[in-house]
Amino acid sequence: MEYSKIDPGLAGALEDISPDDRELLTVSVRTICPLSPDQQKELRRMGGKGVDSGLGIYSATVDRTTLAELSRQPWVRKVSLARRLNMS
Repeated sequence: MEYSKIDPGLAGALEDISPDDRELLTVSVRTICPLSPDQQKELRRMGGKGVDSGLGIYSATVDRTTLAELSRQPWVRKVSLARRLNMS
């Protein structure tokens, strides 16, 4: 896991999960640039959603192993625990 890319909220959530646990977390993934078609395919494989949007911020549902793999991608800037939006 490349912890320099993991935000404090996500790091705290990881502390509550056993290393062997396959619990899924919903995360936000920020990229350093628009994704190439190969990078889009890779992010989709790792649980990414909205990958075709080109916005540079994507959501993904991942387990600890996939999160570690995602954090090591050179095109990933930051991974944070997804937050619910208050639509009031």
